[in-house]
Amino acid sequence: MLFNNCNSDKRREIMYVLSGKKIDWKAPEKYLYGDTPLDEVAGDIPLILSVPHDGHLTEICKNGQVVPLKRVAPNEKRDGGVKFIAWNIIKNVVERTGCCPYLLVQQVHRQYINESIRKLYYQKILERASDVHSRFGHCVVLDLHGFSKPGRFEDSDLVLGTMHRETVNPAHNLDRGLAFYLGLIGDYTIYLPNAIAFRGEMYDGTGQGYPTVINYLNQEFKKNGGRGNFIQIEIHGRFRGRDEEERAKGELLSKYFAEALINLFTELKMNAKRS
Repeated sequence: MLFNNCNSDKRREIMYVLSGKKIDWKAPEKYLYGDTPLDEVAGDIPLILSVPHDGHLTEICKNGQVVPLKRVAPNEKRDGGVKFIAWNIIKNVVERTGCCPYLLVQQVHRQYINESIRKLYYQKILERASDVHSRFGHCVVLDLHGFSKPGRFEDSDLVLGTMHRETVNPAHNLDRGLAFYLGLIGDYTIYLPNAIAFRGEMYDGTGQGYPTVINYLNQEFKKNGGRGNFIQIEIHGRFRGRDEEERAKGELLSKYFAEALINLFTELKMNAKRS
């Protein structure tokens, strides 16, 4: 198996970037409710999980002083529970393979994310994606969000948004492969937008017209003649932990998600280091 080039004891060695401490996978609250605006786990395969809208901070520490943030988007809700799904995906990948995806979490509450905070997150994920691409020759970013409102996607468990396949490399068909394995392993209902919009409808779950992470990365990579695989994944609220039953569903989704990613990366040989 391609993943055996990772250390099988990696789960005991992975360090949490900001604290420099070994990660206790059984206690995510230690890491996912910190007091820093941006949290990160360093990985060793070309996969980055991004969680930009499940933060909790309404104030930050600046020059040794606690600075309250101004509420700039009072109607925006947190993508509650998404960072725990991301955490459990990574935990399952580590336990299965010894390899670790990267993780970036924006810890500022969504209603308090101003332009400078947003730009800082975008700069960090571009920096990380560029480093990963240079190291491995390719890069996959899964930008994780939540949805629950009735409407077009209400019957779906997951939405895989790619700006109608603008943000994925057709050589890999990563969005199609991920949807296939998730549907096969977990029997989930997945909304997978077509390459061509239906009847001129451009919305595919990625908030077109808004500078999303995948849109931003795609544009920046294209400027340098590069190509990545950037997918915005919307996760229905029934998996995001409002009660014990939903938490159990979320944990199972994370497990199947990890299994799908392992199968897909093995098939595409995308975790092998560049020679």
